[in-house]
Amino acid sequence: MIDKAEIPAPINDLTCPRDIFFNNFNNCVSDSANLVLSDSTLAELEGIHKSLDSISGALLTINSFSLSDMLLPLVGAVVGAFAAYVFNIFHWRYTRELDNRSAVVNSLREQVAALEIEAISYWIDKTDASNLKEMKLCSIKIKTCFPTMVRHLALIEDKVSGSAHEKVVSSVKDMLSELYDLVTSGDFESHGRESDDAKASKAARLCGKIQGQLSLLAFKTR
Repeated sequence: MIDKAEIPAPINDLTCPRDIFFNNFNNCVSDSANLVLSDSTLAELEGIHKSLDSISGALLTINSFSLSDMLLPLVGAVVGAFAAYVFNIFHWRYTRELDNRSAVVNSLREQVAALEIEAISYWIDKTDASNLKEMKLCSIKIKTCFPTMVRHLALIEDKVSGSAHEKVVSSVKDMLSELYDLVTSGDFESHGRESDDAKASKAARLCGKIQGQLSLLAFKTR
């Protein structure tokens, strides 16, 4: 508890709300010599005194921080959020590119599988009047498969990078060319064509090798 005698003298330089309060209070005391303060009043003044001290301390603490100190955490949070956003964008584009490449690779594998069936069916049987229409349809499917496969392989070649990928694409390209020469050579599309089991077996093995290379390429895209 504080006594009237302990009330500080007026301060000319008023730098905080506490100083203003006690300066005004002292002026009132000087004007009223017979003023008597009760215990409750003194207790209230002591409470106000402590509150003003707390407020003054808080204001001094805030004033001690520069604007850059207060903004630094906010700037850091904004930069972190922006960096996370940019990373998500690039990750999404990278994932989408891999998915598109894998879709093209899988489509090419399906075409190779379809070509293998048609090539085997064509060369294990001879062409005669009884199956002329069937063999004609089979030969058309074989010829139309290759341009589509070449276009798909070109799409894959544009999307891959690195020596490992390029080596696989080059190998598939060479084997497709070899497969085309194999299944369309000799008496292909002739009416009196004889069956050729060896050519059918070789075509099947070559298609298997192509599938193996495409599987490796699909694995390397992940």
